[in-house]
Amino acid sequence: MKRKRRKKKIKITPQILILLLLILVVARNVYSKQFKSKTLELNSIEKYESILNLKGPVIREEYLISYGESINTDKEVMDKISALSNIGSINDFKNNLDLNLEYAKEQAEKLNEIEDIYHKKRQKEDSKDAKDSTAEMEEDESIVAINSDYIYEKVKNNELESLKSLKEIDYNNIYKNREELNYLKNKYNAFSEVLSKNGENLKVSVSGVLINEVDGYEDILNPYDIDLENFEFKIPSDKDENETIDGSKIVNNNFFYLYFKVPNSKLNGKSEIGDRIKIKLEKEYLNGEVKDLFDDGKSTKFLTKFDEGFKLIENTRFLDFKLVKDEEDAFLIPTSSLVKKDELWGAYVKNPSGIVEFKAVKIISEDGKNTFVSIGKDGMITFGGKSYKTLSLYDEVLLHPKLVTDNELLE
Repeated sequence: MKRKRRKKKIKITPQILILLLLILVVARNVYSKQFKSKTLELNSIEKYESILNLKGPVIREEYLISYGESINTDKEVMDKISALSNIGSINDFKNNLDLNLEYAKEQAEKLNEIEDIYHKKRQKEDSKDAKDSTAEMEEDESIVAINSDYIYEKVKNNELESLKSLKEIDYNNIYKNREELNYLKNKYNAFSEVLSKNGENLKVSVSGVLINEVDGYEDILNPYDIDLENFEFKIPSDKDENETIDGSKIVNNNFFYLYFKVPNSKLNGKSEIGDRIKIKLEKEYLNGEVKDLFDDGKSTKFLTKFDEGFKLIENTRFLDFKLVKDEEDAFLIPTSSLVKKDELWGAYVKNPSGIVEFKAVKIISEDGKNTFVSIGKDGMITFGGKSYKTLSLYDEVLLHPKLVTDNELLE
C-alpha cells in the first residue's frame, strides 16, 4: 500500500513579504523611469489642411473637328498639335455639325474685324458705331437657365442645338471679353477649314492637343458662356463617364476651368472674384483663380481657372478633387501626450537640463490618434488676451504626461 505524499506548504514569512515588496517597488521605478523619459522630438513642421471632397465638370476651350465621324490620322491621343500642322482626314465626312461654309466664313470675318479693332485701337467713336450696328441683334434675346437636366438631355439625345446657337453671337458682349472673341474666332476658323476641305487634309489654325473622341459637352460647356446665376450642374447618377462618341477635337492645353458648388456653411468666410484657390488631385496640388462666383445665400457656385496641371486631367470631364479650404503650419503630436492644466491644453516637454516644462498648445484638429497643434507666432500663442509659450521645433514632448509633474527633474 502506497503512502500518500503530503504537499509541502510554502510558508510566507515576513522576510518573503519584504522581498516581494522590494521587487515590486524596483519594477515600478524601472517602469516609471523608462516611460517617464520617453519623448517625441519635433523635428519637422507639418502642413495641416482643411479640405472638402468635391466633384465638378471640367470646362475647356475645345474646337470640334468632327462629331459622330472618325478621323484618319497618325497622331496619338493627347499629341500636341501646332497651328497649321497636318492632322489628317475625316472618314466619310458628312458634316454632322450641320454648319454652312459661307456662314462660317462670314462669322469668322466679323470676328476678325472686331479683333482688328482691338489691334488698331480705333477711336471710341468708331468702336461705338460698330457696337451700335450689331447691338440691335441682341435686344429681344433673354437669358435661358442652363441646368444639368437640360445639358444631360442634349448630350443624351445627341442634339446639337448648342452648336447651331453659335449663329446668335452677342457681339456687344464680346467687345468686352477678349478671351471669348479669340475662342469664337478660332472656332469658326476651324469650322471653315473642315468645311472648305470637305474633311480632307486638314490643317486647323488652332494649336493644342488632338483628342480622337468627344462626349457631347464640348460646346454646351464653354468657359465664356456660363452665367452662374442661371447655371446649375449636377453630374447625373446614371451617366457613364467613360461613354464617348466618335469624333475629334483640338483642346487648348494651356489652361482649363472647373465648376463646383459649395454650401456656405462649409466655406471659411466669403470668397471674391480674383481669389487664389488650391485643389488637390491625389498627391498633386494645383493653384488657380476664381474667375466668377455666385452666392445665393445658402451656397456659392464657383467658376475657377487653372493655368497648370492640364496633363493631370487630360480628357477627364467630371473631376474628383479636394478643395483646400485652409492650410496652416502645425506640429503633429500624439493625442495621448496632451494634458490640461489651469484650463489650458498643453504638453509637457523635457528641456535640455532635464526639467519637465508645461507648454500651452492651440489645437487645430484631431486626426485619429494624433492631433495637429499650431506652431504659433515666434513660439507664442494667445488665449483670452494673454500670451503663452508654445511648442517649438526640436522640443522633446513627453509621451506619458500622467507620469510626470511640472518642474520635475528627470534623471
